[in-house]
Amino acid sequence: MFWQSRPNFYIFIFFGLVLGLAAGYASIGGLPGSKMPNKGAEPQKSPVAHADETQGQDPPPVSVRVAPYTTLIFQYEHTGCEGQSQISSRAAGKDLAGLDREGLQAKFPEWHIEVFRPAQVILKRQKDGPCRKDMEYRTIGVKDNRVVVFVGKPGNLGPMLRDTGIEISRLLPADQEKLKQGIVVRSEEEVWLFLEGLE
Repeated sequence: MFWQSRPNFYIFIFFGLVLGLAAGYASIGGLPGSKMPNKGAEPQKSPVAHADETQGQDPPPVSVRVAPYTTLIFQYEHTGCEGQSQISSRAAGKDLAGLDREGLQAKFPEWHIEVFRPAQVILKRQKDGPCRKDMEYRTIGVKDNRVVVFVGKPGNLGPMLRDTGIEISRLLPADQEKLKQGIVVRSEEEVWLFLEGLE
């Protein structure tokens, strides 16, 4: 019979129908374990696309902090001496390690932090008084109507070194005028020689 003569043909038809049903079922999301995307949901971005989108963005800020090995440079700028400064330095050590810029500023409120890096911090401060090159000079002048001696030169005077107790009213008018302008000498010996000449 026809049925007995062609068994392979019907087996082929049977498997064809099974595969056709499976394909149709999968197309509507009915296979077990398959997940269909929700309508209206945003498509997932590939890692490559995500990396490309973040390249143009600024990186998150990095908090700079003082380390034990950080070099602190203290720079005095003398108000009366442009371009000259006095510099000292030291390692931060454990007592300052871990501080950020604000924390270090709180430790040194009279200093201005000009550079703040993990390896180096530069702090500056204005310092009144004569330049270092003028410290060797002495100015003989007048204060409270008495002859006094200052460190430094006129326009860049440091602290008063000595009050001689000599009343300016006892001196000749010419000497009074010179002292009001300030007489500059370069050694203590010259100071004493001048004062001896006044008496």
